[in-house]
Amino acid sequence: MEEKKINWFRKSPLLCLLLISIVGYLGVPFLQTIWHSLQNDAVIESGAMEDNLLVTAESIADPDEAVEEIASVSGNQAKEDEIKEFEIVDRSYLEDAVFIGDSRTVGLEDYAGLEQSAFYAKTSLTIYEYDTLPFLKLEDSEEKLTVDQALQQHQFKKIYLMLGINELGTGTPEYFAAAYQKVIDRIRELQPDAVIFIQGIMRVTASKNESDPIFNNTHINERNFLLEQMADNRHIFYLEMNNAVCDQDGNLSAEYTFDEVHLKASYYGLWVDYLLQHGIK
Repeated sequence: MEEKKINWFRKSPLLCLLLISIVGYLGVPFLQTIWHSLQNDAVIESGAMEDNLLVTAESIADPDEAVEEIASVSGNQAKEDEIKEFEIVDRSYLEDAVFIGDSRTVGLEDYAGLEQSAFYAKTSLTIYEYDTLPFLKLEDSEEKLTVDQALQQHQFKKIYLMLGINELGTGTPEYFAAAYQKVIDRIRELQPDAVIFIQGIMRVTASKNESDPIFNNTHINERNFLLEQMADNRHIFYLEMNNAVCDQDGNLSAEYTFDEVHLKASYYGLWVDYLLQHGIK
């Protein structure tokens, strides 16, 4: 430090002489006044910095609470994004569920013993009629509502869909899937807290599959493949319920049906059992 001062004096002799002249002319008291003034400014600036630090600290009333809140938000987001696995559940799991579908779901309503569940089902219903066909009457109204309107009236925890058999003769698989996806998006909007289960279209028997140019398992499988792609395994899940009612060749078991398309009353329990083995909590 001393060497730096000496070097400074050697490099600026004229400035040194000027400073000496000023000191000799004004005197030491003047320099003392300047020195005290500079010290006061430094103290004031230091105090201001402390005040700023105090304000900053006070703005975080409880650092631990702030950290917990951030962790909570992060944890909720992680849980929201978590891929969920199927679990075995009991029949009470279906008490806050609604089933949307065609005549096959009507059979589920009539013969499965799910009195506590809601059913928005109608014979020959299609995905294209989700928001265009008024047929539902809720308890507190005589007005007929579409499925979309009914979902605006009541919130559910689980929503099961099976639609598609009646649509086989209309449009391409891609056209059907686009309409289905639009319905799923709408249901997510109306029922943000519900788990949505897309059930695969139930297949037909082997004999019908071989004889019917429209209502056959080739067409059903094409559409089911597209339906399966809609599942994100977070909010929307695909259920291949055909595993519960089909034979080893993948066709609807002939002994389970009376018309090669619909289940006999005594076999709807197989469908329910499959649902109970694939719950999401």
